[in-house]
Amino acid sequence: MELRRALDLSYDAGQVTPLLAKTMLHQREFDKLTQQFASTELSDPTAMTALQLVLAEAYMVAQSDASVLLAAADT
Repeated sequence: MELRRALDLSYDAGQVTPLLAKTMLHQREFDKLTQQFASTELSDPTAMTALQLVLAEAYMVAQSDASVLLAAADT
């Protein structure tokens, strides 16, 4: 993925990280997303807020998916 390569090549993490996280969210890579970025700190407050919002959404969707699976297993 080009965004990962951009990070590897030291492009501005404040610009790349939120985009990469959002891409991972859309690809439903919730566990990978939260593991990779949960402890990430970005110096740009706007970028940090964007990343935190994506992480929150990933967590909520993952929890919702787990609840649906548990409910289906109970029936």
